[in-house]
Amino acid sequence: MFNQDVDRVNLLREIISEKPSAELRQGYWWHIGNVRKLGRHGAYFALGRTTKSIVELYDPETRDFIVDEHPESPYTHAYLDYPLQVLAIGYKPRLAPYAKTIAKQLEKLLNQHEKLQYVDMTADIAPLNDPRDFLTHLKEAAVVGNFTAEFTLPNPFDSEEDFEKPFQRFINESEGNKGKASVSGKDLNREVIENIARTCAAS
Repeated sequence: MFNQDVDRVNLLREIISEKPSAELRQGYWWHIGNVRKLGRHGAYFALGRTTKSIVELYDPETRDFIVDEHPESPYTHAYLDYPLQVLAIGYKPRLAPYAKTIAKQLEKLLNQHEKLQYVDMTADIAPLNDPRDFLTHLKEAAVVGNFTAEFTLPNPFDSEEDFEKPFQRFINESEGNKGKASVSGKDLNREVIENIARTCAAS
């Protein structure tokens, strides 16, 4: 979510707490339910879908075969850390063959919510593993007009001397918890932005 004038954490918390539902494909309704607060910054919720299941039965009284339709709602478990915007989703083959596929359905569900559409924002859910896909988008973009990097207190990994460490020292000395740096321009220097993106991805 890239709109800097909106409190993304509170917006995400509000949407999840409303337990939204939406028909993401004809006959396939996805839902968020069973929302529970966990700790100071986290939440548990169930994520699942409702479809009509067809069951073929035999009626011993009429001695006929019949077809019965009834709703089916498989679901999985999810945990979300709001400030970090880190999501964990339990793998469930009945919902999708891959956990990332379930995550994409959640992404679609969030993006159909009126609160996101009202502020012209979108949710993006992606695996926490390798920044190369993002860097490819960065390099191939016609223009880069806005870039934001979020950072917290230092961790054991190496960090960029001219960017991350000074901000981390500032957080430490000001007794803060986290901070954010943004830069805007007509077309930002790709090489500099790429170095910062690699640093933030590592930490």
